[in-house]
Amino acid sequence: MTIQTEKFDEIQATARHFGIDANKIEIVPAYQKNQAWMVKEIDRRWPTQVDSVAINPQNLSVISHAEFEKFPLVAKLIRWGIDAHMGVLFGLINQIILALFGISLCCIIVFRLRHVVEKKTTTSRQWFYTITSSLGSTFNTNKVSDCVNNFGIKFGTSSAWNQRDFILCF
Repeated sequence: MTIQTEKFDEIQATARHFGIDANKIEIVPAYQKNQAWMVKEIDRRWPTQVDSVAINPQNLSVISHAEFEKFPLVAKLIRWGIDAHMGVLFGLINQIILALFGISLCCIIVFRLRHVVEKKTTTSRQWFYTITSSLGSTFNTNKVSDCVNNFGIKFGTSSAWNQRDFILCF
């Protein structure tokens, strides 16, 4: 079936008469003779305009109508949440806030990772020296290799440990 382009103006006029008043609308034509045309408001900015109507193309009567004002609260919150997340609800201000939030989140992640890596290397050395010095009466703390070998033998493990294995075991 071919779409009759002259129907677009008639459908739009009917939708405007029934309350579709947003500047941005979408008209979805019917590809079958027995189907309705859909006219939807697609303006996502505040105040949200997302009403829609289904129009019979034969007699230009409205078959169905959905008003955003009558949506349940949860549906409204979901719509506003999606629009805010996409940065279209409050326009440029919304996009600037989202960009600042994204940049600050990336900075927090990078600085935290840097902090953890620095703390891990410092803490590992401190643990090694704390353990070897606190166990000084049992172990020979003058030589790291003796300490590691004694530690391995004491717990029934191989005596072929190196310093890295000793640190990681704690």
